Amino acid sequence: MTIVANKHVARVGHEFAAAMTADTPIIEIARMVSRLATALDKQTELTEQLAMENTILLTPDNWLKHSEEGAAASAIAEGNGASEDEALLAGMKSIIACMQSLATSAAIAALREEATEAAFNSDKHAALCDRAFVSGMQAGWNFGVDEDVTGFQQSLEAYRKPMREACRQLREIKGEVQS
Repeated sequence: MTIVANKHVARVGHEFAAAMTADTPIIEIARMVSRLATALDKQTELTEQLAMENTILLTPDNWLKHSEEGAAASAIAEGNGASEDEALLAGMKSIIACMQSLATSAAIAALREEATEAAFNSDKHAALCDRAFVSGMQAGWNFGVDEDVTGFQQSLEAYRKPMREACRQLREIKGEVQS
């Protein structure tokens, strides 16, 4: 499971525990258990899919299928003055980038969706989203977009201000109702 997914399952569990009191109706308890089970099932399914596809990706045949891309990347690195080890590493990274699985793409999309949604709620989650994106870029992940980290941050920024304004208005309305 991913860090964000683990936190989601943990958050659902904490909500469940916090909501439990002696006065909690049994139907509400059943709903909370169902939510927790659904979140766990979703993450378990994604983990199993990633494990299966990664096993397939690591076969020698799959590496050989993408060897031309690796050789080209190594040649470019050597042409730019890289050492033999650096050129070999560039070739391996190129091959790995070519072998990205569908499940990995789905996992990245799920992370993006969760992180973007979380960015609406707090700057802490926006920072987590930024770190996840930067880590992915450093690991050589292909996000399927042509924007850099700055562009990604700017795309989130467009959502933060309207969401903060909506939250402020909701708090004001709640304050008026409770008064």
